[in-house]
Amino acid sequence: MVRDYADNHAADNKYDLVFPTMTGRWQDTDNWRKRGFYAACLHAGLFEEAEGPRGSNVRKPKFSPYDLRHFYASMLIEKRVNLKRIQTLMGHEDIKTTLNVYGHIINRIEGRDDEKIEMLNLIAAE
Repeated sequence: MVRDYADNHAADNKYDLVFPTMTGRWQDTDNWRKRGFYAACLHAGLFEEAEGPRGSNVRKPKFSPYDLRHFYASMLIEKRVNLKRIQTLMGHEDIKTTLNVYGHIINRIEGRDDEKIEMLNLIAAE
């Protein structure tokens, strides 16, 4: 979704930004959400109806920017990318932050590996 937006809708800019202002500069966070992220979600069909003020229906994105960030990190962990590399990509100063935020995903994946090893041991014992 983001790659499609960047390739087909983002303004040219010297900073390699996906959601720059029309002049190619950095956006403030609120403008980025409303004009960039929400537009990309709308284009990708990732909106849902929700109840708004006074019972009116409003459209809101199904995911937040944080959800996409967490998904990206999860996929890196699933692909066994080096944790120091993930730390850098996530912008964490300290590896402890990376481990505290994503440690549960690492544990889940390692648990799958343990199950595979146990199955192999059972087969070898037969």
